[in-house]
Amino acid sequence: MSLMSSHYSSPATSVRTLILIAIKNSALNSLKWILESNTPITKHLSDEEGVECIYAAAKHPGVVYAEMTLLLLEQQLHPGRLSGDGMGIPLLHRVACFSSTTLACCIMTMLLERSDSDVNALDAFGNTAVSYAIATGSFHNACFLIQNPKCRLEAEYEGQSCFYYALHIVPSFAWRIIQSEIELFSIVTLITRLVVVKATNTLETVKTAIKYCVVSAVMNLLAIG
Repeated sequence: MSLMSSHYSSPATSVRTLILIAIKNSALNSLKWILESNTPITKHLSDEEGVECIYAAAKHPGVVYAEMTLLLLEQQLHPGRLSGDGMGIPLLHRVACFSSTTLACCIMTMLLERSDSDVNALDAFGNTAVSYAIATGSFHNACFLIQNPKCRLEAEYEGQSCFYYALHIVPSFAWRIIQSEIELFSIVTLITRLVVVKATNTLETVKTAIKYCVVSAVMNLLAIG
């Protein structure tokens, strides 16, 4: 707090600067103090400055930075681009890499509930948040994203190849429909559903079977590990 006090004593020091200093030094309590002392914080930060502060915290995967990201979002600061494609890495992608699954899922829920958010948002190279979660080994975060009924994992969809490499145990036709809820199934149940799909080859049967096989396979792998 002494670090914050020395900077705060100068009238020329902006709230933005104080927040960035707190984030840089992993000073969660100092960040809380700054926000409490400048309520509402949105009066002291523009949308661009709010995005800058959130991204400064979210670019680190550690628990303290995840807590800082959540704290800043709770202050109604602008989260930046959450849909479409463009330059840079969207916030959802950063959050998908957080080491704390609890905090990551909480923040991703907040982001995906926004009307301007899209789970299929792309970074500058065409990668989605699911790709980031898998690439960093955050499989529980990936499973959370897969639950979203709008999440797309088609082979021809740009940026999804890493998902295929990481989870190739599921047949290629099984990526067409994404499961809407996580539920563990035995290998026997999984095989039975896939056999039914091949036997009937009807769209509704495919949807019913594949609804469970994707995340079931992931969760079984996690349980074994």
